[in-house]
Amino acid sequence: MPPALAPDALRLSLRRHGRVPLYHQIATGLRERIESGDLPAGTRLPAERELARAVGVNRSTVVAAYDELEAEGLVDCRPGRGTVVSAGRAPGPGPDWARRLGSAADRWELPLLAEIQDALAAPHLIPLAHGEPGPDLWPRDALDRLLRGASLARVPMGYPEPHGYPELREALARRLRGRGITAGPESIVLVNGSQQGFHLITQTLLSPGDAVAVERPSYLGTLRLFDGSGIRTVPVPVGPEGIDLDHLAASLQPGVRALFTIPTCHSPTGTTLPEPGRQRLVSLAARRRLLVVEDDPFTDLVLDGPAPRSLKAFDTAGSVLTLGTLSKTAAPALRVGWIVAPAPVADVLARTRLQFDLGGGILSEWVAARWLASGGYDEHLAWLRQPLARRRAAMLEALGRWLGGMATWVGPAGGYHVWCRLEVRASSLAVFRAAVRQGVAVVPGAVYRFEPGAPHVRLSFCRAAPGEIAEGVRRLRRAVDRLASRSAVAARR
Repeated sequence: MPPALAPDALRLSLRRHGRVPLYHQIATGLRERIESGDLPAGTRLPAERELARAVGVNRSTVVAAYDELEAEGLVDCRPGRGTVVSAGRAPGPGPDWARRLGSAADRWELPLLAEIQDALAAPHLIPLAHGEPGPDLWPRDALDRLLRGASLARVPMGYPEPHGYPELREALARRLRGRGITAGPESIVLVNGSQQGFHLITQTLLSPGDAVAVERPSYLGTLRLFDGSGIRTVPVPVGPEGIDLDHLAASLQPGVRALFTIPTCHSPTGTTLPEPGRQRLVSLAARRRLLVVEDDPFTDLVLDGPAPRSLKAFDTAGSVLTLGTLSKTAAPALRVGWIVAPAPVADVLARTRLQFDLGGGILSEWVAARWLASGGYDEHLAWLRQPLARRRAAMLEALGRWLGGMATWVGPAGGYHVWCRLEVRASSLAVFRAAVRQGVAVVPGAVYRFEPGAPHVRLSFCRAAPGEIAEGVRRLRRAVDRLASRSAVAARR
């Protein structure tokens, strides 16, 4: 077996900030050399990790490039043998997978997301990038006790009702009334987490070509959902106290049909819209006949005083649809979320949902119903807020110690995240990659399509222990220092 080529022999040149994904640039460069005969059949290409290290990308980016070439029949990827230039393209016409998969990857920004997912999964990196509670915060014992003392004898095992398990909707309706929201079980649709709720609303109440106002930055899941649905987005900036309502009012031109907003412990910025602003927003929506979709995953995790009332609590015109979930407060595996909407809208959403997946997971909904009814969920929340408060304090203390004078941030009222602006001449992707090299994972602002001239990163305090958080921020400072040093050297040349 011939030795693999050295990465330098490929002479790959990548444009880091262009629109063409890096994996596609690598595949194109190799394809041209294979088709020209410069890399003949039998040539062993560099190992994925070696090539990734040589060109400064994540291994998953090289894997995607090799996969594209293999789909075209230009290389063979075999365990133990590596990636070898094949004798020719695969026989038969077949689907044009390279074009189709490349188009999908471009639309959903898969290479960038894969690079970040690799960092999330790397056990040696301090986890300041996760958007869900760590295993030490999962309510395993409480749910175990609940299940051991229960019987499935009366649990329906067929397809669920269109709206979802009735007992859970009744428990949620009681809970919502305690927060000033008048909604009966008929106004609640159960879904498999907030993301499915967003998808259901988008597919049912919006059409390709519609425009929606979206906070900038905003939850990355909605941005990519709109891309895939042909929805046009109108960005509205987020300030220290939430969405800029003056800018929103000026943005509501004809054709803007909806607003998607996270008013409490906004992701990624952590800001919270005060109640006077909530009243103004709902009033504006009613006057402009605007649909407001309120994403509300963090209200139960407000750490400073009582949580502000939901936008839905101020809604008398039926303008607001509110999304809730247990994924952030319990564990992602408990795929239980809900939409609160006017009853006629809820009915259409529920029946549309049946066209997608025939309804939700009745066993998860049954577990959630028992947990809420027993008071166990509230006991878990009371406990959960304590470690989150300690971790938030550790994050803010570490930021002040290691990044004071080099960064700005706003302490969140709760939730999981601190949004940090770094004073360094570099992109947020460069910060992310430099941080990974220093042993800490963060989320770059580029994920949220937010690059306003200074790099921003989202730092999460829900996964790591206080000591790890402090060390992670110290490593981030080291990454920023190295980027700043490189920038100074480049400026002197």
